[in-house]
Amino acid sequence: MSTWEQQRQAVLLQTSDLHDRTTMFLARWPTVSEEELAGMWSSQSNELDRVRDDLRTVVSTAPRTDRAAPLQDVADAVDDLRVAMANSLRARAMAGENGADSTGRSAADANAALLSSLRRARTDGQVKIS
Repeated sequence: MSTWEQQRQAVLLQTSDLHDRTTMFLARWPTVSEEELAGMWSSQSNELDRVRDDLRTVVSTAPRTDRAAPLQDVADAVDDLRVAMANSLRARAMAGENGADSTGRSAADANAALLSSLRRARTDGQVKIS
């Protein structure tokens, strides 16, 4: 396995772990205080940024464009998730409840889209994404 393939596998596994943690975050956020949510969001947004940056690094070193495209889709899905979560958190703060972002796409929908992009990126069968 090439170094790039190893990096690809590692970043897809990181992203899968991020998806799982985001699912847990989304399950908890309706029941936590605003203060606790602010702390949780700070950690979550940092993790989203880190994984997105790791994905972009692997994309930029891809041996071929066709190998980079699925990873770029995953990086874009992470960006979409971050925006949807931030907008939903703002809506919660303004309305006192878990809201949808301005496009009507909830954070849970964006998290599901991330999982779909992860599954599409796994073209060689070497990375198990549940």
